[in-house]
This record gives sequence, structure tokens and C-alpha cells, in this order.
Amino acid sequence: MLSGCLNGELAKDDRFDAYKLMVDSKLLLNEEAEADIYMEKLLSLDPNYQPREVDLAEFKQLYNSYDLRNKYSFGISAGVLIPDYVIIHQHSFSGQAIQPSDYEEITGYSIGLNGSYELLKSLYGDVSILFQKRGFKQEEVIMNFRTITSTQHDYLLSVPIQLKYLIRMKKVGFLIGGGYAFDYLIRTEADIDHWPLNTGILFAANGVVYSAEAYDLTYQQTRFSNNWIVSGAAQYQFSQFLVQLEFSYMRGLTNQVNSAARYDNQEFLDTYAYVPDDYKVNSYTISLKLLKYFSKPYKARL
Repeated sequence: MLSGCLNGELAKDDRFDAYKLMVDSKLLLNEEAEADIYMEKLLSLDPNYQPREVDLAEFKQLYNSYDLRNKYSFGISAGVLIPDYVIIHQHSFSGQAIQPSDYEEITGYSIGLNGSYELLKSLYGDVSILFQKRGFKQEEVIMNFRTITSTQHDYLLSVPIQLKYLIRMKKVGFLIGGGYAFDYLIRTEADIDHWPLNTGILFAANGVVYSAEAYDLTYQQTRFSNNWIVSGAAQYQFSQFLVQLEFSYMRGLTNQVNSAARYDNQEFLDTYAYVPDDYKVNSYTISLKLLKYFSKPYKARL
């Protein structure tokens, strides 16, 4: 009669109680195969259930024969991004920079969505969609009489795809992973100041100061770029959520500057004398993730 009721519409708590009664009754009738079926349904309905002291010894034994694994999860992440700009080749206006470009990295941020799926036991496929901001400040002296300062910010979407291995110890776990990341540049903008030095050298434009705020330099940049990524994380499980603290390192593989478009805007070059170097970008990210997980019970041992 009880099994017939389970075919109808029941509230979650009522359905759980019915599964519990079915497990107990099947165990008392020595119908272990049937008890297994209802135990799996019970744990699928409430993965966080823990046997009570008053539960049957047979129920506890059957419960302990199951392993609850996080089958998939999704959630949000937020963190700080520390860029590392690696100059491939320096460029300057008319090749006249007498002071090498000095890059001062500006810490940015990374926010986004994350999802993972268990491919094999403890091995997960992990995909994120991240909105990121990074930047640098650069200064150089041109032809010994003018200085250019540029503060540049990049806004991009990054899609890391990783394989992660989970080492789990009850509610605490550790993940190590690696894979590939694809970046799409949304916009690059810069605050540029171009002013004279007090050198005694006289030119027609020597006393003029040029400044620009949030100047769009996207046309000079490479829109799509590729990266290697490795990561490590510690996680804590509570209720049906995971909290992860993750550290990742991304190694840039692509020149961020579109060499073919470096000199496209002649008016900009004549006014600000700013010519971008060729460079790649590595980055370090420390992020906090909140994920909702969905478990699946597996028969672990007899």
C-alpha cells in the first residue's frame, strides 16, 4: 500500500518519510535488493541525511555502504586579479624613446559564473565565464624633451576550461586542475598625458600639454587570445553548498597588440606620440566561489 502511495503527489518531507519506511520494511523482510532501491531514492532526495541513534542497525549498515559524490555544481565567483605584463618587443614614436618602458601593474578583479560536472570518480570538467579588468601604468621619455604617461585598462571575457581532481575528506576537499583559457577583449581604454620636460630644447610643440581620458585603444589590441591555466583550491561543504578558495595562474600565449593596427590612427600618434609595445599577459587570481552542488549516491561497499 505504501509503495502505491509513492506513485502519487507527495510533499518532499512526506516522500522522504515514505522512502525511509520502505527501506526499514524491506530490511526487516530481508529484501535487501528492494531496500537498496529505496535507499538510493532516499539519499537522492536528501543527500545530507544522517542516520539517527534510533535507526535500525541494518539501516545504518546499508547507509554506510553508499558513497555520496557531488555529480555537478554551479555558482558564482569573485576575486582579485594580479596581472604580469611581459614585454616581447618595445616600440616608441619614431623609435625615439630614450627611457625604456617601465610597466607598473594595476591589480584588477574577476567576477563570473562557474559550473562543473563529474566525468569520472573525483575527476571533474570545469568551465567558467568571467568578466575581468586588469591594467598597467607606463612612462617613457621621447626624444629627450617630452614625457608620455599612459594608464591603460583592459576589460575582457575569459573562459577557462579545466580538468580538476578532487581529494575529499568528508566536508573538506582540495582540488588541483589545469587546462586552457580563451579570452575575448571587450574594450581597452587609456588615460594619456603628454607633456614637455624642462630641458631647454625649443620646439614648436614643446610647451604644449596633451591629455586624454578613457581614450579607446581597442583598435590596437588583439581581440581573441589563448592561455594555459593551472589552479588549486580548498573547499568546504555545508548543507547543499560548496565554498571554495581558489588560486589560479594563467600564462598568456598571445601578443596582446595587433601589430597590423599599431599605426592606424595617425591623428592619435601625432597628438599623443603613444605607440604600444608588443606584450603578453600572465595573471594570478585569488577568488572565492559559492556553488550549489547536486549529489548522486553510489554503492561504495558491501
